[in-house]
Amino acid sequence: MEIDLTGYVPNEKIIQCIHSNDLKGLREHIGMMAYTDRAFLHGEFEKAIMYVIKICGVRDLFEPFCSDPPMRTSYPDKNYNKEDFTKAVYELKKNFCKERIQDVKIIGRYVYYSTQIEAEKIAEIERQKKLMSEMVIKFPEKEKQNIFQKFIKKIRGED
Repeated sequence: MEIDLTGYVPNEKIIQCIHSNDLKGLREHIGMMAYTDRAFLHGEFEKAIMYVIKICGVRDLFEPFCSDPPMRTSYPDKNYNKEDFTKAVYELKKNFCKERIQDVKIIGRYVYYSTQIEAEKIAEIERQKKLMSEMVIKFPEKEKQNIFQKFIKKIRGED
């Protein structure tokens, strides 16, 4: 799957590490990016990796897989928790390889997917409420009621 980098702007730390040829810092920083989108819903982690490899030409970003300690997803208990995610990110920063990235993604999606989706839905509702309150000021009373009723239906899922 090809990742579209159109409009992607790397953060300061990535640019700093590239300019100073700090491969270790680059790996650690990209590893830490797992904390900003723990369920890997927005693709920023993948875009950072693709940017570093394709745009900047860093060929040796990935290290060879070191199986000590074993990956968290290889444990018999598949009931992952936040501590497993933290440990997996820690191991990724120590051994930045494709296998450990996959480990972090599996655990992150398992632990954080539903809570991140719910938080984003709540944020969208709050954004819509704010927009509505700003719009209500601009309309006559009759239109205010119609807009408000449509908004309530949308929140309830009736629309």
